[in-house]
Amino acid sequence: YLITPEHEANYYAFWLSLVYVQLFNFAMALPVKGKPYLPITFLLDEIGNGSKIPDFSMYVSTLRKRKCSLVLSLQDTEQLVNIYGRSDATAILNGGISTKIYRPGLGLGACQDLERILGKQTLEDRETGREFSRSLMSADEVRTMKSGRAVGISGNSHPVNLKMKPFFKRRKFKRYSKIPQPTIHGSENREPEFIDLDRDEVSRPLPDVQSKTIQRDKNGERESVRIARFQGVSTNTS
Repeated sequence: YLITPEHEANYYAFWLSLVYVQLFNFAMALPVKGKPYLPITFLLDEIGNGSKIPDFSMYVSTLRKRKCSLVLSLQDTEQLVNIYGRSDATAILNGGISTKIYRPGLGLGACQDLERILGKQTLEDRETGREFSRSLMSADEVRTMKSGRAVGISGNSHPVNLKMKPFFKRRKFKRYSKIPQPTIHGSENREPEFIDLDRDEVSRPLPDVQSKTIQRDKNGERESVRIARFQGVSTNTS
């Protein structure tokens, strides 16, 4: 688990970008004969409020070939545009994410996009017999959907009007949530390893982190740049 305070996302952005790149590169490794190759699911909640992940559009498009799936949670699609730009945001949403679920209360832009995606339907006036077309769902109808409803779109399948129900209101999943955690042999008395990235105190030094300061010219002026290396990934921290 990677948990960071929402209001300090920029402060932790440097370390999070390194961790994300390391995780995705590990998942991108090809299977080795004779070794297990299990699927991996990344749950990226509030991804629109976090730090920018380098080459994220490339990872989203290629990770599924490695038995990996990404579940992104966004308040609005415009959040990706603000972080990655219009081109990369479009590649992430349309090129790599095949299944989307739209819930009520979205912003105007997302509602208009969904209206265009859903397309139009042809209706017939019973009195005159004339046919006319209208949007399957208008942007306003998308925004004002009832609580607990959603629109699901997967690949080239037809859209589905979904009825959402939280797990804690389903008897089956409530029973599952009460199942005690399994005990791993040899770890009964071990506490989970925790890295505290508090700005005032770090509980222990991070492993394999090396840094050095170099001088370079920029617009005719000399400036100092600190280069950090974390398990083979170099990044500019100036």
